[in-house]
Amino acid sequence: VFVCQRLSPKRSVLFWSRGPPVDHPVMCQQQVDLAAANAKEADCVEEASYAAPTPLRRRRPSEAFSVQEATLRDAEALQQLFQQGYVCCHRELHIGQACGSAKLEEWEAALGAVDFMEVLSPASPSAPKGKKKAKKASAAEKTVRLLICTELLAGSNASPAGYVLYELREKGPRSARQKYTELVNIVVHDRFRGRGAGRVLFQAMQKELAESAPEFASDIRLYVDEQNAGPLTWYRRLGFQDSGYQSETIGGEKVTFVRLALKEAA
Repeated sequence: VFVCQRLSPKRSVLFWSRGPPVDHPVMCQQQVDLAAANAKEADCVEEASYAAPTPLRRRRPSEAFSVQEATLRDAEALQQLFQQGYVCCHRELHIGQACGSAKLEEWEAALGAVDFMEVLSPASPSAPKGKKKAKKASAAEKTVRLLICTELLAGSNASPAGYVLYELREKGPRSARQKYTELVNIVVHDRFRGRGAGRVLFQAMQKELAESAPEFASDIRLYVDEQNAGPLTWYRRLGFQDSGYQSETIGGEKVTFVRLALKEAA
């Protein structure tokens, strides 16, 4: 005997939308009529009461993360993120080369050491050291700035999902003074990569510059390891253009960093 178990209107339609074949050898006419009636009833229920589920809306990057200024309580987590997500990752890019066996301290010095406790101290807004060393700034003029992002669903006490560290710089004679922003680094925790956190941080930096230091907002510069293909592609997609190279000797081997710049048309 051919039986249909009516689990739900939708499930029934899946089995009975056209009804069983009329010439089925086992079925009598009564069973065929009953099957047809069930199919008609299911179709009516389908039209009257079934509503397709609303598809889940994917969160946009700006909805998944919130951005705020870093505070002193974030210093320890940021220091760990810098070491693991920036310094160690750079060394791992060069595994198999002489520089890939160099000590982390040597890599950190080449990349630009950062003391987040010092950066976030209100009494001493100092800049990163090493290759990206900056001028000392007065307490009234904060040249080194640090924004963090956290996952919205994680609550107010969540550890940073990522950060952007940048510095306002000037160089050149007074007659041709250059004002620009050095993007020291954007680092995102590996658990949050690929979810738009980096773009959220970059856009937050641009907005903050436009509001508080517009004269530094139209020229943003940075360095990227030549072998760090992912970030190189990402920054170029944002509009950065190659503008030069700089080399550092690490573990007795030369490591090349690409100089990128994003400049607004005058």
